[in-house]
Amino acid sequence: MANLTPADILKLTDPNLARWFENDVDLERGLLYLGTGLDDESPTTENMVKGLIALNARGQVPRIKFLINSPGGDVGDGYAIYDLIKSSKIPVDTYVVGQAMSMAAVVLQAGETRLALPSATIMVHNGSTNYGGESVEQTNLEAMGKWSEKDRKRMYRIFQERTGKPMNYWDKMCNPDYYMSAREAKKEGLIDKVTRKFVM
Repeated sequence: MANLTPADILKLTDPNLARWFENDVDLERGLLYLGTGLDDESPTTENMVKGLIALNARGQVPRIKFLINSPGGDVGDGYAIYDLIKSSKIPVDTYVVGQAMSMAAVVLQAGETRLALPSATIMVHNGSTNYGGESVEQTNLEAMGKWSEKDRKRMYRIFQERTGKPMNYWDKMCNPDYYMSAREAKKEGLIDKVTRKFVM
């Protein structure tokens, strides 16, 4: 047993937790964990998409807990997850357990209830527009043209809908990067509750 990894031990003792450990999805408990950046190098987006689809198809959990500890990343990947959470038949609650930066902060907004642990950090910004690994600075709107402008307005619209603060407010706050503690994010309306308890 001395040479076994935690994943090996879980395979022997709890196969379901072993799948969670390897794929960031626990179908029995309704847990998903976005624990990396959103990019083409990582299987994270595919795991999140498959997990949301599978949980809805099974229909065996009352709520889905979507945990976030991500620096953000690809815009297309982020909106794929965001749209699936919003269209889920089962209510999805989003939790920040470390950081929700950039596009991950947008994913956070998809939750029916948005929560953060006390030490969490949330950051919103214009940043860069990144599709399929191609990144261009957001300030160079000519380079990305109309798509860049649409992405920015879509993000501001999401923030406006969830916080009640107008799009021009978020245009100002997102230039430059806007870092917030969990309590500051609650004050801004980007989360609903700071919680010290997370129940599996």
